[in-house]
Amino acid sequence: MDKQNPTSAVERLAQSIDDLDLETLPEGLDDQQLEMVRRIASAPLPFLPPAPERELGKCLRAMLAVLPRQQSDELSGELFVEVYMRQLGDMPAAQVVYMMDQAVRQCRWFPTVAECLELAGGWRRADADTLRRAKASERYHREMRARDPIRPAKPVDDWQPDREELDRIKRDVANSLRANRHD
Repeated sequence: MDKQNPTSAVERLAQSIDDLDLETLPEGLDDQQLEMVRRIASAPLPFLPPAPERELGKCLRAMLAVLPRQQSDELSGELFVEVYMRQLGDMPAAQVVYMMDQAVRQCRWFPTVAECLELAGGWRRADADTLRRAKASERYHREMRARDPIRPAKPVDDWQPDREELDRIKRDVANSLRANRHD
């Protein structure tokens, strides 16, 4: 390791991967570029934190305003909100909004929790990280087909966390859940 530059080769590779512009890559990739593209395509997507309670509450209120529901007394109304919040509270904000939009479009009555989860299951991430990963995967497969048109490239999205990465993901999820409970 260079004493004047304390960053390791792994850190330099990670920095160069983050800076790699997939739009300006040449038509034929060298082995290093191909490896960087493969790493982007197979990297885990960042964790999306759960929607803040106020966002979930806003979507539930919007659904209540549009979709009829069985009449209930004040106590069951409080329990209703609590149960829905607990069962749906781990979804990211974009998924909650998607669920609400689908419920308003498809349902004649206010959906059950199970129906909400089914509606939310149709959501697909479309954030910048997801789009970058998809573009890298497409670029990787295109390069592999150009190098060997007979043998298909093996999938690149077979990421499995090592123990350290799994522990970091668990910590991130736990911290995010704790932070959202205080919203």
